[in-house]
Amino acid sequence: MTKCCQLSKYLMHQWAIMKLLFLIKASKEMENITKEIGKSKGFQVIFENDNESWEDIEVVLTFVPALKNIGSYINRLPNLKFIQTLSAGVDLIDFSQIPENIMVCSNAGAFAKPVAEHAVAMAMALSKNLMANHSKMKNGVFDQSSHSMRLEGKLAGIIGYGGIGKDIGKLCKAIGMELAVISRSPVEEQGVKYSGSLDSLDRVLQESDILFVSIPLNTYTENLITSKELDKMKADAILVNVARADIINQKDLYEHLISYPQFKAGIDVWWKEPINAGKFETGFGFLDLPNVIGSPHNSAMVPEIENNAFLTALNNVELWMKGGVPKNRVQRKDY
Repeated sequence: MTKCCQLSKYLMHQWAIMKLLFLIKASKEMENITKEIGKSKGFQVIFENDNESWEDIEVVLTFVPALKNIGSYINRLPNLKFIQTLSAGVDLIDFSQIPENIMVCSNAGAFAKPVAEHAVAMAMALSKNLMANHSKMKNGVFDQSSHSMRLEGKLAGIIGYGGIGKDIGKLCKAIGMELAVISRSPVEEQGVKYSGSLDSLDRVLQESDILFVSIPLNTYTENLITSKELDKMKADAILVNVARADIINQKDLYEHLISYPQFKAGIDVWWKEPINAGKFETGFGFLDLPNVIGSPHNSAMVPEIENNAFLTALNNVELWMKGGVPKNRVQRKDY
């Protein structure tokens, strides 16, 4: 091939419209909006039900359930180079199905603010015994002398200081709490008493008045908190999990809540949910306990969050397409 032909082929590739396949169920309105946004960024958005060829698709943006069966799609995408998830977590992906040359990025941070608000709301409700006193009043008991926890001056431990963890930290600092942070890299900012890696977990467990779990589920964090870790926490501490259920041992947490009735837990994520098990099911009676507040993994669900998540994901694709370094590249070795 002559240099002229090579240059011509290169220029044609540079100016070709990149195709992006959405493996996501969306309303017709959302499909149209997404296609317009994609067009403005210089790529063509295709949905699974569109009558379009997949031969030259280079990017896939996906969510559950396609994430769980990504291999069946990859076999039909010979030119795939980049997978962008709509979700922040990627623990449902079987990375053995994805060739090493295909980059995978998560959507970490897209849902951070509402999840952080939800986590702190759970902690505040538990610290002020709101549900317990509400229940008493329904039964005619007006216990004005009941005490609650003062949060100002207390220590909030945050396991996982990414987008959600940082936003939790901002809210806790605004209340007047200090932070103890578990993070991949050192954190030096006002209000952070200390930070460390998972090697510092014991210290965070022992000293935290409220412990927030906002770390991704992976090889290193599965079953991270068992009875051994729970026993290191204060007897009247509050534990809030807005990450993934399997970071905490279900049986051990339930038994700890029974043994230490002053210990409280806010649980937004569950061990068996419709998204991973086909239905919601608890192996233990968490929701019957007075020291537990539960929610149906809906901490991110606020108006416009879907639009924000789509836009954040598309912006990351655009960054990669233009030769930049995309955010939230997944480290396969962690999974």
